[in-house]
Amino acid sequence: MLFVVAAINLFFPPTPLETITLFAAYLSAEKVWTPLIIIGATAGGMFVSSLLLYRLTQTYGASLIEKPPLNKIITDELYQKALRWFEKYGLYIIYLGKLVPGMTLYTILCCGLLNRQNAKVLWPIFFSNLFFFFILVMIGRQLGVHWGKALPWVKKVGLFSLTAMIIFTLVGAIQYLINLKKEASHDKLKE
Repeated sequence: MLFVVAAINLFFPPTPLETITLFAAYLSAEKVWTPLIIIGATAGGMFVSSLLLYRLTQTYGASLIEKPPLNKIITDELYQKALRWFEKYGLYIIYLGKLVPGMTLYTILCCGLLNRQNAKVLWPIFFSNLFFFFILVMIGRQLGVHWGKALPWVKKVGLFSLTAMIIFTLVGAIQYLINLKKEASHDKLKE
């Protein structure tokens, strides 16, 4: 069931996947192998639906988002924002998109529409899902095991999310600067 809900979540972001994942993890607090099943099902469902959307956008291009049901879901404002972010930060936006509700859909669309190579796109999509759902499951398990200490722990999770976001942003900025220097040196060689 988690696999199917995760697959649907990409195309219909209001699906409460995060809440369901946290609740499932909370219920599995005493189990040993269940968290791996939850992580595998949610990350797998999101990966499969992301792969499907990526392939469809590679094949059909922008015409895909002009047809139902995507034309009912996608807003031009968020689409343009995702394109700008993607051009600016590259594939790191796949990781950052996980932290912004609904942006995963747009980042996957950009991967296909900008025709990024399979090998460069598939690993970030896979690892961003794995990392994101691993964190959610760990949060759910902690809330289940230490229910009385939930508030201070949730504040720490917020700090962790902020730290992770800063790290990914810095890595993206460094890569962007390196690419600028490469382009500048390449332009000098042309002269």
